[in-house]
Amino acid sequence: MARDGRRPPDVRDFDPVLKLVRRERGTAARLARELGISRPAVWRWKRVPAEYVMPLETLLKIPRHRIRPDLYPRNRERA
Repeated sequence: MARDGRRPPDVRDFDPVLKLVRRERGTAARLARELGISRPAVWRWKRVPAEYVMPLETLLKIPRHRIRPDLYPRNRERA
């Protein structure tokens, strides 16, 4: 249980890509620091928010279509 009395998020609820992101960066605190946001903000994510897809693609070298396939389909036509 967290110090504020709330239960930490259940890891099983997270998107598989978000699990990978957290595993690659170590801790939510480290990821938050690299993105310039708060640790609690990272812990509230159920999946990677759209505005962090591109920064994570750069940080982790994971293609955006793997991070958020709903926003960046793999076979999307190039303009």
